[in-house]
Amino acid sequence: MLAEALTVEPVVQAIIDVGRTALAATARGRADSSTDRAALSCNQRRGHPEASGATGDEIPLSHST
Repeated sequence: MLAEALTVEPVVQAIIDVGRTALAATARGRADSSTDRAALSCNQRRGHPEASGATGDEIPLSHST
């Protein structure tokens, strides 16, 4: 898988798949940072309950005090 990857997306997918298998994980996901690095956007969620958030949900990386 990884040896055949020619772009970033297949490399990320291979790393996630191999890592999930190595850890015997039942769920996986990926979060990408926004361009201003103020939030993470959830992507490729698999095996998570629907109540835990949806693909595309943003997680802020800072909070107001």
